[in-house]
Amino acid sequence: METLKDWWEKEEEEEEEEKDEDSGIVKVKTEPQEVLMEVNQKIMCTFHTESCKMRKKLVCFWFILNAIDREKGLGSLALFGDQNACKLYIGDVIVVTKYIELDNQPMN
Repeated sequence: METLKDWWEKEEEEEEEEKDEDSGIVKVKTEPQEVLMEVNQKIMCTFHTESCKMRKKLVCFWFILNAIDREKGLGSLALFGDQNACKLYIGDVIVVTKYIELDNQPMN
């Protein structure tokens, strides 16, 4: 079975090949107390990244939280939804400002 780490490495390799200018990639570092959601939970979330101070509203995304270093509270958070989906990587800081649970149905 593929681990989440393997999956991330594979995704990053594919992304290197694609190099889509309009992909909306945002870099992020998460801290557990700021991420008030469970793995594979579909939510609406407004967030901002400390590094670029941009604000973006995300609706109906899956969140995958992988605690890379639990002692330091570092992790990676991936968001999947429509064409405006963002991938977030370790590096920057994300602060979740609000979230609303929508449902727990898998996305197609």
